[in-house]
Amino acid sequence: MIKTILLAVWVGALTLGASTGVVYALRSGLFDKASGPRQDIIESRKTRSVQVPVLVGGVVQGYVVAQFVYTASAETLKRMTVPPDSFVLDEALRLLYGRSEEDPRNLKKLDLEKMARQLVEKVNARLGEPAVRDILVHELTYVSNDPNKK
Repeated sequence: MIKTILLAVWVGALTLGASTGVVYALRSGLFDKASGPRQDIIESRKTRSVQVPVLVGGVVQGYVVAQFVYTASAETLKRMTVPPDSFVLDEALRLLYGRSEEDPRNLKKLDLEKMARQLVEKVNARLGEPAVRDILVHELTYVSNDPNKK
């Protein structure tokens, strides 16, 4: 019986101490966010795949399938009325489709760093602000129409 009473007193004292500590911490601002320099939260988003036709001599030889991941500030993305996904895909389509000086079927020749830099610059220019920080290539594949190569 004495053990039960001592246990009840002990639990009561612990609860009272913990409650007092939490109230003191809340009133003194201990749990408030740090007032130092705030770090910008970066968010990454994956676009849907885009299929770019490869035309050689006016005939579709295959498709380049590409998917991208872009990074941007979370606050900027919340503030924007139109998400950058459409602009990233449109600029990627224009860039890949417009590679007439190179053989589009040979993806080894594609400079991915240069392509990512160009995409960031063009997307930010169209958005009117530096919203997109970086663009990463998630998938880049050539799919041939030739049934012997499938």
